[in-house]
Amino acid sequence: RSKEAARQELRQAKKEVQTEKLKGAATTAATNIAESVGSFFGSNKVKTLERENKNLHERVSELQEEARQREQQQAKHIQEITDAYELRHRKLSEFTDFVKRYFPYVEKLIPTINFLRERLGFNDDIIRRLCTFKDVPIKGKLHSSEFNQGFETQRAVCFRFQD
Repeated sequence: RSKEAARQELRQAKKEVQTEKLKGAATTAATNIAESVGSFFGSNKVKTLERENKNLHERVSELQEEARQREQQQAKHIQEITDAYELRHRKLSEFTDFVKRYFPYVEKLIPTINFLRERLGFNDDIIRRLCTFKDVPIKGKLHSSEFNQGFETQRAVCFRFQD
């Protein structure tokens, strides 16, 4: 969101710069016309238009500087987000490598855990106890996808053999 907001601010600033440039060009043209007309009439409008033209040019410069600063801030913000993502990714990879090196059976348990959760509907507490090779008493209705049939049990015990 903040990246999109920064882009929106940048687009708005660029539009403002473009508008101010157009105003400046129009003022310059008006000043040139006024100078030629003013020389005939000796008008004070030429000096007023010159001041306005100068002010508009200064405003355009300010807006261009603001746009440049916003671009720099956006680039810095994007780099910070990228760095944070890369750091988090690197730490996660290091942790995954650590687990695979010192607990290789964990990777082998993942299909079993998915089966217990998705096919049998076991909750995390039961799965954790089974993964530590503890017996887990079960009561209630069980469903066998192999026999496509439900079973009622009061004192069943689930356990996992260690490979």
